[in-house]
Amino acid sequence: MIIDALDRGAKEFILTLGGSGTNDVGIGLLQALGVKFLNTENNAIELCNLENLSQIKTINLDDFEPRIKNINFKIACDVNNVLYGVNGATFTFGKQKGLDDNQLKDIDNKIHSFAKLCQNSLSKDIANKAGSGAAGGVGFALAAFLNAELVSGAELILDIINFNNYLNNCDIVIVGEGKMDKQSLCGKIPTIVAQRAKNHNVKKVIAIVGGYELNKSDINDSAIDAVFSSIPFYTDLEHILKNAAKNIEQTAANVAMLLA
Repeated sequence: MIIDALDRGAKEFILTLGGSGTNDVGIGLLQALGVKFLNTENNAIELCNLENLSQIKTINLDDFEPRIKNINFKIACDVNNVLYGVNGATFTFGKQKGLDDNQLKDIDNKIHSFAKLCQNSLSKDIANKAGSGAAGGVGFALAAFLNAELVSGAELILDIINFNNYLNNCDIVIVGEGKMDKQSLCGKIPTIVAQRAKNHNVKKVIAIVGGYELNKSDINDSAIDAVFSSIPFYTDLEHILKNAAKNIEQTAANVAMLLA
């Protein structure tokens, strides 16, 4: 898609990251742009993935898309996680992408080693930048190889719509999310909205969610005053989805009665 956009004459790019099912440091994307990854025999690895990530010993940029250097890339990240470590892409999001507990450390180590190779080859230290862990490390790949600027996707969208103007006369802000958990605290839009609301002296920020896995301390850190689940009782997913609109309406009514 980047190549196609370049062919069409694009000069400014905003790439949005989030909701990915991958955890591969964007290595396939880089290969599509002409980056070659070589093994110890100096042979190109044709299809790079997590399985052979540790085989990469050299990075060759001879065939890297030359038009990239004249393009401005802004990367809108849905989270502020770094690339590796306990707050990195693998440990934070790996399990929801199908990784087992016993795989997390090994894969994180592979990604750490790859990041160090990139740092030595490109003379850039990107792995600890906020957003480098977005979309399984695609944020890192784009920042390191495309000189892309990593920004908060939530902040970017809120600025575009002049969101702060809507807060000037607000007493209450209500945010929502399907499931609110510790990932929600990593720069996702409900918490960014809550922080902005508090900065504008909004009295209460309420979250109406499907479910949540946050303790009181987590909620306080998020700038959200209270979280309400819209699921009235434990049941199967089909029933939850079928009755979602009705349950959200009832939960909102309960919140309104509490605040009245």
